[in-house]
Amino acid sequence: MSDNNTVIKLENVSKRYNVYSRNIDRIKGVLLNREPAEVKHALKNVSLEVKKGERLVVMGVVDSGRSTLAKIIAGVTSPSKGRVETFGKTMNVMLDAKVGMDMEFSCRDNIFMKANIVGLTKAEIAPYVDEILEFAEVKDFADLPLKRAPKGTPAMLSLAVHLHKDADILVIDEVFGGGGNRVLTRCERLLEDYADNHPEKTIVIVINHSAFVKTFATRTVSIEKGIIKPT
Repeated sequence: MSDNNTVIKLENVSKRYNVYSRNIDRIKGVLLNREPAEVKHALKNVSLEVKKGERLVVMGVVDSGRSTLAKIIAGVTSPSKGRVETFGKTMNVMLDAKVGMDMEFSCRDNIFMKANIVGLTKAEIAPYVDEILEFAEVKDFADLPLKRAPKGTPAMLSLAVHLHKDADILVIDEVFGGGGNRVLTRCERLLEDYADNHPEKTIVIVINHSAFVKTFATRTVSIEKGIIKPT
């Protein structure tokens, strides 16, 4: 059970991965129930509640368990033990900017392909194509292959498309840091504008740097070696 304002609830969630030295050992492990070479615990007894309208930022370095946490909240992967509930709320999930995109297709075509993955129809996204191209600063590249656009373009196009989907919960695993400061700054400003214009939305973002937190988050937690710690 949960109060009416809780939209995400994790109770004693753990996630373990079996690590094998060779692929053949992995197959034997599955078929013959052989012991793995190593067991990696990505999350350890994580309990967390997220309220409606919160902007929760989860901070952690690589291999801290941050991406595993985002995937479990999003329902992309299941916990090894524990319970996850989202209380019937619709969810918009961005874990990989390049999913649904093809570097050989034009920037414009990629917007429509990404929209299809996100769950938006061509008619729903069409009115915003020019706006998305302008945000990504690729209007001059609109009909050229995505591979010829500046670095970071897939992340900007992807984020802009995602933010046109109406959902109660937005979950983002940091995917816009690879394009340098220009891309990072533009994506962060777009997220801030989105949050300011949709205060009823619940937003969970996983990142590994702190500058964005000061102006965006209503609450932050850090994750270290699979364990959640308040900040």
